[in-house]
Amino acid sequence: QEYLPSTLRGNFNLFKTYPDYKFSWGGAYRYMLAKQYYPAEYAELKTWVQKGNWCIAGAFLDENDVNIPTVEALFQSATLNYHFMNDEFGKTGQDCLLPDCFGFGYHLPTVLNHIGIKGCSTQKLGWGVWIPWYDNKPFTVGRWIGVDGSSVVAAVDPGPYNNQYLAFSTSDGDKLSTQTGGAIWPGYKNF
Repeated sequence: QEYLPSTLRGNFNLFKTYPDYKFSWGGAYRYMLAKQYYPAEYAELKTWVQKGNWCIAGAFLDENDVNIPTVEALFQSATLNYHFMNDEFGKTGQDCLLPDCFGFGYHLPTVLNHIGIKGCSTQKLGWGVWIPWYDNKPFTVGRWIGVDGSSVVAAVDPGPYNNQYLAFSTSDGDKLSTQTGGAIWPGYKNF
């Protein structure tokens, strides 16, 4: 009653105020709820998606756990997400956001690669020194390679949850690319 309409209406107002403003939202489940409970806003949402202000994101039906579900369950969640997004908007996400996942199996790059996902990000690894290998992450942004050799770009430390604003200039991007462009993270050894 609060989160969905506030997210929709608040972003619609920002699009009208700032025409270059873009917003990404993942997980088809939220869209399904919006369609069912807020049909007027959902209709407006579709126009903002077509204009390119509202960006379809996400790999799964929701930003779910990726440890307990089987690989088959992950593929089913991705398939449901893909079909809903494609049927409703003619677009699908190409990213996987797992903001609060408690672990990342060695199979994840393989699954993501095979469902057409280009990148994965999490904030979970950037906020707690209680994680034993916290200070030993191999990169901030790099290529995470699965056991079968397939890979995705992974942002494993974009900053903590409470970042108000992350300033990122072109020179920062060039520096980051130089530092991490060739980095690989074999999932079965480190992640």
